[in-house]
Amino acid sequence: MQYTDTGVTPGEQTNYRVEVTDGSTTIRGNYSDPITVATTASTAYDQIVNADGPQAYWRLGEPVGTATSVDSSGQSNNGPFTGVTLGGAGAIAGNTAMTISTTTGRMVGEKASSMPQQFTVEAWVKQSGTNRGGRIIGFGNSKTASSAINDRMLYMRTNGSIVFGVNDGSQRTLTGLSGKNDGNWHHVVGTYDNGAMKLYVDGMLRGSAQVGPASLYYGWWRVGYDLTNSWPGGGATQTGMGIDEAAVYPYALTPVQVQSHYAAR
Repeated sequence: MQYTDTGVTPGEQTNYRVEVTDGSTTIRGNYSDPITVATTASTAYDQIVNADGPQAYWRLGEPVGTATSVDSSGQSNNGPFTGVTLGGAGAIAGNTAMTISTTTGRMVGEKASSMPQQFTVEAWVKQSGTNRGGRIIGFGNSKTASSAINDRMLYMRTNGSIVFGVNDGSQRTLTGLSGKNDGNWHHVVGTYDNGAMKLYVDGMLRGSAQVGPASLYYGWWRVGYDLTNSWPGGGATQTGMGIDEAAVYPYALTPVQVQSHYAAR
């Protein structure tokens, strides 16, 4: 059964319930959790992402002046924007992107998670300029400030290489090729499955390792800034970084899925 509601507006919150009747007896189900209507037009790309079951998916294509990013996965993990500019050209045709306009620009999902041991982090990123990089997406133990503990992240070093980092008691990192701060959009993905970590850049596997269990702490998924100074090559200036189509999955995407997302652009 499928239902398309044409009477709602972008950004509106609503909920639904199923009602069944045979003409004399009516049975009503419970109301669903609140659902926020998407503020960006659907594309072939977001349909592929949503078909793969993200637990959070921020398209970051909200209009200029919007205060909150809508979670397009349907899980209602919306989050406020801080220190960013909206409305820039996006990685995917038909959608715009978020640009970091301050040294701490970010978007943080409202729902906390606990100690994920299987996950994927994914985004499109664009950065340009010597010594420019920054954090793209990851997990941290603060919702509103800099996180004292953070990992499960993708970030860009000053030389333009993409890094995927997980803390299993030590900082474990996989690093891709340099030069991705070239002003072009790049697709970046980090997967982790009970110690098996992999880094993909532009659809290609760029590193893999077997490590220990990821750190156990309660935190939030954050797009954009969080502290990376203590991580290898971290601490790059992230002002001007474009981030688009950020997603988190509760499992490790397969190589075929990663390549299909990259090709769908």
